[in-house]
Amino acid sequence: MACLVFESGRRPGLAAIKACSAGTGAFTVSHADDAASGWIEVLRDGLTFDLVGLSPGGPADLPSMPHRFNLPATTPDPPGEAVIIALGPHLAGSERLMPVIRTVAGLAAALSGLDGIRAVGWLPSKSLSSANWFESAITAWLDGGPFPSLALAAFYRNRIGNLCSTGLSFAGGQDFELASADPDLAADDGRLAMRLADWLVANGPAEAAKTIEFPGCGALRVEPGPGGLLSASRV
Repeated sequence: MACLVFESGRRPGLAAIKACSAGTGAFTVSHADDAASGWIEVLRDGLTFDLVGLSPGGPADLPSMPHRFNLPATTPDPPGEAVIIALGPHLAGSERLMPVIRTVAGLAAALSGLDGIRAVGWLPSKSLSSANWFESAITAWLDGGPFPSLALAAFYRNRIGNLCSTGLSFAGGQDFELASADPDLAADDGRLAMRLADWLVANGPAEAAKTIEFPGCGALRVEPGPGGLLSASRV
């Protein structure tokens, strides 16, 4: 579900993961008999996850991650060597449950301070963000803040200039296309998109056309379209 991307040759091993566990108190190492292969099991909030790609084994396969946020323009592609956070076998099929998403995100945030880390990725949205920013956004969310849509989802412009989301449907919300007909309003698209993303994750997919008011930000008319994609436009 998530990945940690490190500079070449700087992926952590078991000792570094244990030191992170001791320093943060955010998780424990629950199984490490095969650590030399690059795999260990960790425990957080009663749930177990696999870390795959640790040193001295080889890096994990990193899929294409086209969406980038708060990363230097000089970040290479591929951006580095990956360690993957995967669900333990007992969680198979539960990856879309919000308690699981929150736990995985919290684990990735706890690991984001490891030496040599370049970025943290969220695989459902194929997005990468800087480690410091990811940790800050996830911590604020877990403390009761808004859904971290730039960490656990992504926004991009389609060929006609509308702002589209990806990854929200994985988190129980709904992906959308926000019309941007007025170039003078384009600067506000991001703010409206993040408010809509937070609303959709909190309330679930909109099943019928409706107008949603966002105090201090305006209103959007939303309407489900083909394939469940939500069309959104300013009122």
